[in-house]
Amino acid sequence: MKKIKYLMILLIPFLFISSCKKNQQPEKKEIHVTNIIIEPLNDLSIGETETLKITKVPENAIDEITISTNANDLINIENNNITALKDGKVTITVTSSNNISNSINFNISSILVNDGVVTGVKNKNIDYLYIPHIFKNQKITKIGQDALANLSNLKKVDIEEGIEEIEKYAFSNNTNLEEISLPSTLKKVHNSSFEYCEKIKYNEKENGLYLGNESNNYLVLVKAKQLDIETINVENETRIILDYAFENCTNLKNIKMNDDIIHIGEYAFFECVNLVEIKIPENVMELTYNLFCGCDNLETVELPEGLLTIGSYTFAYCRKLKNITIPSTVKTIEPYAFYSCVSIKKLIIPDSVTRIEVNGFYQCKGLEEIILSKNLEYIGNYAFYNCHSLREITIPEKITSISSYTFAYCSSLEKIILPSSVTKINLQAFENCIKLKEIYISKNMDYIGDSVFLNCKVLTIYCELSEKPDTWEQSWNISNCNVIWNKN
Repeated sequence: MKKIKYLMILLIPFLFISSCKKNQQPEKKEIHVTNIIIEPLNDLSIGETETLKITKVPENAIDEITISTNANDLINIENNNITALKDGKVTITVTSSNNISNSINFNISSILVNDGVVTGVKNKNIDYLYIPHIFKNQKITKIGQDALANLSNLKKVDIEEGIEEIEKYAFSNNTNLEEISLPSTLKKVHNSSFEYCEKIKYNEKENGLYLGNESNNYLVLVKAKQLDIETINVENETRIILDYAFENCTNLKNIKMNDDIIHIGEYAFFECVNLVEIKIPENVMELTYNLFCGCDNLETVELPEGLLTIGSYTFAYCRKLKNITIPSTVKTIEPYAFYSCVSIKKLIIPDSVTRIEVNGFYQCKGLEEIILSKNLEYIGNYAFYNCHSLREITIPEKITSISSYTFAYCSSLEKIILPSSVTKINLQAFENCIKLKEIYISKNMDYIGDSVFLNCKVLTIYCELSEKPDTWEQSWNISNCNVIWNKN
């Protein structure tokens, strides 16, 4: 009996411990954040407010979250509401107390946008302007004409990569504008884009003034200094040369440009009277208005394959120009492009060209031979006026009309072949072609205008028609040239 009692005494602690274990609650496990989801925030204009929507994963996680930003001066954050204060690019970061984080980006800008073009600003009193490439789901490629002009307080502008063009007068008359960062994606910008922005701080080099960005100070050559030197080397990083950049650099004979240049502005070499030769960079696609106008001593121009347009007055009054080959990619020769280039003797217009506009080769007095594009569809008024050395020409079969005065005063022209596709010859088209001997008029000719063959003294006109149609002007043959009608 004593033994049993003794054993019971020994077992009591074990029974108590066992009973405690059965009644003890399981330890509660803490749940922590494994991810944070932030809904994208729309781009904001100044003064607009959006609510930041945040979800913890899992939602019952015990960790606290905090909101921070890289741009405390640009936004105000209150109870997850984000209010835009100033222009700029904003990053918002949400972080949990166990160091899980996520971020979103959005833009704040004062700009107004229509169909991908910046058209103005909401607040004209801003001193800083940020122009993003994408704003409120619109892709922006261009800053429109006059869009950001007359902002008297504006001091600094940052333009994001992706913007391709700044139109004329876009920032004009911003009298306090000091700094502008341009994107490397720019393809076109004008001198007048920054007209009367007298406080802009240029990147100054020995040969000129440049604008650019942090990675390329020499992106845009604004103005060459009128140095008393004959050769200028444009900075290697330059991609755009502005309008009037070399205007009246009267001592300039040669210029070296890198092949990264993609655009040369209007009047860039206007009246550089001693410029002798030039090579256009391989990425330039357009020769702009008045580019070499008045370059009296320019003799040789090397044009790149890939060039699309020879612009109006590009080579006007380049009286010594004689060595030029038009690339096979050119599509249009614009008005007055070779006006009074009196030394060019021979030209081949490649089959890529579809149009020669008015006065294209006006008064190219030395031009003896020209081969026209087979795909030419239009030759404008006065296109070959007073090309008095031109002896022979064949009109391509896609031409349907000879414009007014096209070959007037081509006093050496002896032979011209008109295809049957030509149905109209307009006013005085062959006036004073005093050596033109014969011309064949097809039965398809619907109209011949007044005085077309005025003073064509030795001309015989061969007509497939048996008599003059009523649709021809009465004075079509005012000089009474010999006409042979088809009487068969």
